[in-house]
Amino acid sequence: YPYPVTLLGMAEEFMGEMSAEGQQQKTVSKVKNAARRFLEYREIKDIQLRLIKPKMVADYVKAARLEERSHSTFKNDIHYLANVYRFAIQQGYLEASINPFKDVPIKNFKEAIKRQPFTRMMLNELMKTSEADKDLKQLIQVSYYTGMRLNEAFTAKVKVIEGIYCFDVAPEGGKTKAAKRTIPIHPSLLNTLSSDGTVEVLWSTKTATALGKRFGRMKDKVLNKLDNHLEKRSYCHHSFRHGFTTMLLEAGYQEIEMADLTGHERSNMGRTEAGRTYFSQQSIAKLVDMVASIPDL
Repeated sequence: YPYPVTLLGMAEEFMGEMSAEGQQQKTVSKVKNAARRFLEYREIKDIQLRLIKPKMVADYVKAARLEERSHSTFKNDIHYLANVYRFAIQQGYLEASINPFKDVPIKNFKEAIKRQPFTRMMLNELMKTSEADKDLKQLIQVSYYTGMRLNEAFTAKVKVIEGIYCFDVAPEGGKTKAAKRTIPIHPSLLNTLSSDGTVEVLWSTKTATALGKRFGRMKDKVLNKLDNHLEKRSYCHHSFRHGFTTMLLEAGYQEIEMADLTGHERSNMGRTEAGRTYFSQQSIAKLVDMVASIPDL
């Protein structure tokens, strides 16, 4: 092999090529997201492309099926990964070889499940059940008061802006260009995270993937206890995100206002007159008020 190129490195170069060709940023970012999800499954930071074999990809497909990943999203991920590998060969980084992501059969995936926000009863039971597990309890609290995605909650750092403690979310970018954002810390959560004059989020669990699996097992246990007939697949960590958005809507905020907290692209909104005009990033004071509208857990 001419060069020991890695998946992330090659994905970045391919994204640069896509941008130069005029591809939309939202489409370009999907390449990195596809690479990131594959690496999260492997629980590694990066991998040389030459080490990715068809058996590894076949196992990835099986794992995605068991995790009930969205068929369309997963199919797109494999498509983008195949293009990254093909691009590496075209650029001379790899010798011509079998593309492990090409023509991968993606069968027997279940239909997408509509996610639901956790009810107050579910939240209370989750908190009670996680009492002896610091990481799970912290994950529930951080997710409830911020609506962050699991990986965002795991990697977010605390910083002070205009005297306000905030989460610095996805500083290196994330699922979308808008994923990079600042979320003021809710007063109740601030009290929980404060210790010896400092405010920080620490995890003893090594990876976001491992933490997510632990949360999933606990969530299923809680839902079975509450009602064995509940559709457990409708509730997952993303339910915190749905709940966060719902609570802001109930507090009277519009979706376009919430974008600075949720990390949604404003270009996907804007069907109202306000959305058709330029909507600048809101002040920290406004974001503080929005977060403070979230009821105590």
